[in-house]
Amino acid sequence: FQFVLNGEAAAPRRVARGFETFQVVAVLQDWSEQSSLGAGSAWTDVRAIHLELSAAAALRDRTIRRTFSNDVVPRNVLSR
Repeated sequence: FQFVLNGEAAAPRRVARGFETFQVVAVLQDWSEQSSLGAGSAWTDVRAIHLELSAAAALRDRTIRRTFSNDVVPRNVLSR
């Protein structure tokens, strides 16, 4: 993972390495999923946020892959 500090896209800062994928998906009240929410989207329609992160590392002559996933509930969803 890298992040850009002060808009300097030519010199991103490294946070961690070995990550292959990072996905964030909004799970709506009707259990449908959306990978993006627009400015007009209502947060009260969000039931949970699904996070998934996959990483790989070389160990001896093998590559080990692991995936972490979790569902979190945005706090403002509960304040209808």
